Amino acid sequence: MKHLSLSLVASTGIATLLVVCSGHLRAAEFPKSPERLREAASHVVTGQVAAVEVRSEYSNIEEGGFDYAIWCTIVVDAAEKGEGVKPGDRLVARCFRPKTRLAIGQSASLQGHSLIPAPGQHVRAYLQKGRGYCVVHPNGLAPAQGDQLAPADEVDRLGRWSPWFTLLLPLELWVLIAVLVLPAAIMAVVTHRPRLRRALKLVLAVPAALWAAGLSAALLQFLATTGWGGTWIFPAAVTILGVAVVAPYAILTVWLCSTALRGLPGDAKAKEAVRDPDNRRESAGERCA
Repeated sequence: MKHLSLSLVASTGIATLLVVCSGHLRAAEFPKSPERLREAASHVVTGQVAAVEVRSEYSNIEEGGFDYAIWCTIVVDAAEKGEGVKPGDRLVARCFRPKTRLAIGQSASLQGHSLIPAPGQHVRAYLQKGRGYCVVHPNGLAPAQGDQLAPADEVDRLGRWSPWFTLLLPLELWVLIAVLVLPAAIMAVVTHRPRLRRALKLVLAVPAALWAAGLSAALLQFLATTGWGGTWIFPAAVTILGVAVVAPYAILTVWLCSTALRGLPGDAKAKEAVRDPDNRRESAGERCA
């Protein structure tokens, strides 16, 4: 029976990983050669990086994830490829770095642009024109004269205090936790042994607290992406809705811990003594001795 349960848990985890990762997983890319960069680019310009701005946005690569959108303003010195760009133009080109991912399998996808230069440096930018300009992934910003580029401080600081997964833990692990929690919750409801019920409540308090923390992390990521610019009504409504979703799990965690740590009532102790005659006989023997 024990081996069957372990096999079920393992099979569930593998099946979840396959379902989550089989959609449109994109593998990480190795740096491109200058020839391949020029081939992939619709525009190639040289110029000076004037500014670097970082924002949070929903990921266009992996569902349920968030990315750092990095906007580089480049003052063009010369256009080597492409039309519609002339010296003196200010181009705003988009790079990105992954911020959070929903599942473990998504962590192996595109890892973002490898070097974002600090303002004031001259670069050769390999760009793709769409609605705007995007830097060719992953190393479309190269030194203009062959010198090394210093990374932007705004980019180096990214991710230091941010969780890697949107829900704090990967989706695959949440599914495994649910598979383990369900029988424990049923046992806590149907069992007549107070000590076992109390132990199960303590066990169930852990995933309840983790889920509350995971939902809180996702809410904070969403608010950081939405921002408070323009109107405050939508972010405020999202905050209220998020608190309404998180609060029941936080309350459940407190209730499970408080009821589990509370001492056994007298009638429960009596019932447990009746169900455990061996302990009762041992107590009687100790009193006689």
